[in-house]
Amino acid sequence: MKSSKESVAVPNEMFPIPQAAEQKTDDALEARTDSSCVATKLMEPLLRYHTISATIMIGFVLAYADSRQPTISELYRRYRSEVAYENSKRPQGPPIPLLSKHLFRSSIDNLEPGFVLTGRYGLVAASLEYPDRECCRTAKARAIKNSLEAI
Repeated sequence: MKSSKESVAVPNEMFPIPQAAEQKTDDALEARTDSSCVATKLMEPLLRYHTISATIMIGFVLAYADSRQPTISELYRRYRSEVAYENSKRPQGPPIPLLSKHLFRSSIDNLEPGFVLTGRYGLVAASLEYPDRECCRTAKARAIKNSLEAI
């Protein structure tokens, strides 16, 4: 009988699990997952507003946690132009409404501070500010492991 680490039992078939998949993590995939979780958390209070406009807005709200450090005003201008572009593509039907700058700013304020700090200033700054957060500890351990492997 094989151990559970070597294969997964599926009715009538056996699929081997590659050992490398257990050991390595994809940092880009993990970052996208974190971003997706933050987007899901942001979407809940916006469900009462226009869905398409809220979805467009969330993309720009998440862009606040970028290493290029865009301002809220810059991101809101880009959001407004994206809504205008989407409205120009759909001449029939009601236009997509523009959500307020206050709602935009409050959505940015609701972002997790560690997520924003990591995105804007890097993992080192986030781990200095929030040393006890799980995401910082695991990312720090992964960075140490990767640097030891590089040596």
